[in-house]
Amino acid sequence: MKFVKAITIASVLVLAASAALPLLAEEGAEERSWSNITEFSLINTTGNSETFNFAIANKYTKNLGKATMAINFGALRNETTSRFIENSGGVLVTDEITQTTAESYRLTGQYNRPITERLNWYARAGWYRDEFAGIDNSYSLGGGLGYLFFTDDTHTLKGELGLGYVQEKYVSGADADFAELRAFLGYDRKLGETSKLFAELEVLENLDETSDVRANGLLGVSASLSSRMALAVSYGLKYDAEPVTALLSDPGFPDILYEFDDLDTILKASLVINF
Repeated sequence: MKFVKAITIASVLVLAASAALPLLAEEGAEERSWSNITEFSLINTTGNSETFNFAIANKYTKNLGKATMAINFGALRNETTSRFIENSGGVLVTDEITQTTAESYRLTGQYNRPITERLNWYARAGWYRDEFAGIDNSYSLGGGLGYLFFTDDTHTLKGELGLGYVQEKYVSGADADFAELRAFLGYDRKLGETSKLFAELEVLENLDETSDVRANGLLGVSASLSSRMALAVSYGLKYDAEPVTALLSDPGFPDILYEFDDLDTILKASLVINF
């Protein structure tokens, strides 16, 4: 684990240094058909208190003629090491236990192609894992329409509406598949010459069990340090009206039904690097 931490920290430092190199920001460079934005958040303590909290998000966008392809990846992992000390017969005994307290991964790809100046169609696929929320693997496929409500020098508002298919496997061993209605809104607003506000809301409706509504929200602000680097603070949430359940059994005793929490939140401060 220490090796993984060292590699992670080194990667962050190398990428941050690379983004700051003047050669990467040459004026008049040939316009590229792709862009990449990487977001890092890292806390690592050692000594009397040992913690390792790491989050990364990456968005790669490629222009394909009039169309665009976007690939998004995100990972979150929190670890805490607890130290136990005692006097055992005049001998100092220490024991350390490392526990993972949060872990999730997601990967999505989306293809967009314009129909008119404001209207476009899209197709998307995704994978998600969050064992602490009871989800071992979740796969989704879907498509629909997107619409640009308005955009100018100050702000932009866009939305999407579509249908999809979801297949999930839970940590309990159970699984489910269902049709899904998806609605999305994304808003950006310029706050100053180097800062902006961004907000996203995604609502997912299980068409087989309409009471099972899920929502993903994000609200944040960012401030540029240079043309390649920025600092961002964001607050995200994941809501599930009918969270995953697990049946806990113990021979000789009645079974107990456990329900995972319906709301997860994360407050994050990050370094954002534009390649």
